[in-house]
Amino acid sequence: MPKCRIWDVEGRVRGKNLGNNKFQFDFDKEEDLQKVLLRRPCHFNKWSFSLERWIPTIKEDFPNSMMLWVTVMGVPTHYKKDETYRSIGGALRKWIKWMSRMAE
Repeated sequence: MPKCRIWDVEGRVRGKNLGNNKFQFDFDKEEDLQKVLLRRPCHFNKWSFSLERWIPTIKEDFPNSMMLWVTVMGVPTHYKKDETYRSIGGALRKWIKWMSRMAE
């Protein structure tokens, strides 16, 4: 469970590992759930995760991805070019070109 200082709902939420990298959290109060949902995306133990209210059927707009900011450090000078950053971005899925300018 995320530490109390992260969600501030200690003792009012229970978590269960459902397997297959899925977890279920049961909140005692709706306002606690809403407070946690407003703090998305969530981070715990050096992992980022998507937290969504469960609904019995998945809608078209149900989130299936998460935007993250990646800082690439230690790239040798002769590799600091778009091709290198495109390769790294491609491995992470979607590439945003302006990010490579920040590393130069």
